[in-house]
Amino acid sequence: MRPLLRNLPAAATRRAITAAPAMARALVLALGFIATVARPGSAQRVLGPSQDATTLRRGTLRTSITGENVLLRGRWNDGESEALGAGLGGALDMRRAPELLGIASVFGGLGIADVNPSLGDAQFDLRQRLALTHLGLEYGISDRVMLRLRAPFVRARAEGSLGLDGTSATAGLNPTLFGSGVAGANRVVVDAYSNAANSLAARRDECSANAAAHPECAGILAEASQVNAAIARATQLATALAGIYGADGLNAGMRYVPMAGSVYEGLLGGIATGLRNDYARWGAPIGVSGNGLPLGAQAPIGADVLNGIYFSDPALAPIGFGAEPLRRSTRQNLGDVDLGVTVNLYDDFPSDSARFTAARFGLRHSLSLTYRLGGGHFDLPDNLVDLGTGSGHDAIALHAITDVLVNDRLWTTVTLGWAKGAAHERDLRLPIRRGDDLIEPVRLTRVSIAPADMWELRIAPRYVLNDYIGLGGEWRLRARGEDAVRAIDPAAMFVVPGVPINYGDGAMQTPSDANEQRWAWTVSYSTLDSKRRGVARLPLEIFYTHEQSIGSSRGIVPRRWEDRVQLRFYTRLFGR
Repeated sequence: MRPLLRNLPAAATRRAITAAPAMARALVLALGFIATVARPGSAQRVLGPSQDATTLRRGTLRTSITGENVLLRGRWNDGESEALGAGLGGALDMRRAPELLGIASVFGGLGIADVNPSLGDAQFDLRQRLALTHLGLEYGISDRVMLRLRAPFVRARAEGSLGLDGTSATAGLNPTLFGSGVAGANRVVVDAYSNAANSLAARRDECSANAAAHPECAGILAEASQVNAAIARATQLATALAGIYGADGLNAGMRYVPMAGSVYEGLLGGIATGLRNDYARWGAPIGVSGNGLPLGAQAPIGADVLNGIYFSDPALAPIGFGAEPLRRSTRQNLGDVDLGVTVNLYDDFPSDSARFTAARFGLRHSLSLTYRLGGGHFDLPDNLVDLGTGSGHDAIALHAITDVLVNDRLWTTVTLGWAKGAAHERDLRLPIRRGDDLIEPVRLTRVSIAPADMWELRIAPRYVLNDYIGLGGEWRLRARGEDAVRAIDPAAMFVVPGVPINYGDGAMQTPSDANEQRWAWTVSYSTLDSKRRGVARLPLEIFYTHEQSIGSSRGIVPRRWEDRVQLRFYTRLFGR
C-alpha cells in the first residue's frame, strides 16, 4: 500500500496545521451532518486521541498531525482563582519592592515601628497563548510491542498591559533623580539640623560654665537631660534625612522617599516640629522652613514610570527590575521530544477483528514507557511575562493503561501514570513568597533543581454512534511535590545594596508543589472499520478535542483552555 501522506494535498496539510480553530468549527458541523446521514452498520470502536492500551499490528505505521491552540486565562493560587498576572500586580509595598525596606530601616532607627511604605497598587492584565504543531509516529514492531515518537513545534506568545492605582501610595520616586538642584537644597535642610545641634551643645556648655551666659540658661540647666536628648535627636534626624532623601556631598539617598503629605512624611515632620519648638525655646533655632524636611515625592509613580520599574529604563537609572520591556513577547522552537514504547501485557481480544468490534465485556492492559528529550527553552528570568517553549531537561514516564470494553459501542480507558524529571541547572529569580512574579534582579542566581515526582490519573470513556462517529470524555488529575531547589551561590542573592533581605521559608522554592483537575470532550470521525470492510479508501481518523482546567487545591497552576484538531492515518494497515 502506498503511504497515505502522498494522497493528501500539501495545501490542505498546511491549513490543518495553521488554522486549527477554524478547522475545529468546520469539523463539528461536518461531523454533525455525517452523523445524521451515515449508513448504520456494525459498530466500530473509534480509537481515542490520547493513549490507550491498544498496540498496532506488526508492520503498521500510524502518522499523526495535530494542531493545538492553548490559551492561559487565569491561574489557581492554592485553590483560589485569580488573574493570570496576579503575581505581577497588587500592592507594591516592601514585600514586592524590597528597596522600600531602606525607608523602614531608617524609621526604625528613629523609633518609628510598623512602617510599610507602598508605591501603590499595580494592575497587570496578562494574556498568554501557545500554538503547537505535533508530529507523531507510531510503529508496531510486533503485535504486542509498539514504538512511539512525538515532536512538537511550539510558538509561545505573551502580551499584557500595565497600570497603577496610586491612591494608596505613600512613597514615590526621589526628586533628586530628576532635578540637579534638589540634592543641594536637601543639604541645606540637613545642615540646619546638624548646625542647630552643634549650636545647642555649645550653648549648653556655656551655661554649665556660667549660668548667666544666656537668657535661656535657666531652662537649659533645668532640662539638661532633655537638652542632651534633643542634641542627639537632631543629629540622628540629620543623618536619617540625608540617608533617605540624599544630600549633596553627604549621601545619594534612596530611590524611593515618603510621598509629600503622606503619613510617613507626617511622622518625620512631627519629629522635626518637636525639635524646632524645643530648640527655639532654648535659644538655638533650627533654620528650616515649611515642614522642616527635604523635598518629598510629589506624585505617585505613573504607568510609564512603573514600566521603568519593570525594566531598566536608562532615563530612570538606577531604577528598574532589570527586566525586558513589558510588551508582546513571541518565541518559537522545537519543544520536548518524546520517545516511547508500549507493551501489551493482556488482551481479551487478541485477533485483528476483535480490536475493532468487541461484542462482549473484556479487558486490555498495557505498559507505556516514555523518555522525554528536553527541548525548547526555559522562560527567561529577565522577561517577566514570557512562556518557555519546552521543559529544557530530560524526563522519564511510566503509564499503566487499562481498557475496559463494555460492549461494541462503549469502552473506557483508565490510566495511572508517574513521571520524574532529571536534575538540571538554570538561572532563576527566587521569590520571597510563593506566587510573586515581580522579583528584583538581585535575587537572580544559578540554581540546581531536582524535580519532584508527578502522578496522574486519567479516566476516558468513549461511545461509538455508528461506523464513523464517536464521542468521548476525559477527567484527569495531576499532582506533584515540591522541587528541591538549591542556590549554587546563595551569597550572591541575599542582599539589596546596603539592606539585608529577610527571605521566608519559601525562599529556595519554586511554585511546583501543586495539583490540578481537567476535563475534556472529543468528537471523532474514523474510516478504519469502513476501510476494513472495503467501503472507504483512506484509513484515517480525525479528532476535535476541547480540554480545560477545572480546579486545583494546591500550588500555582495556570488555568488552561486547549483546543486540538488531530489527523491520524495508517500505512500498511493490517499488513505484515
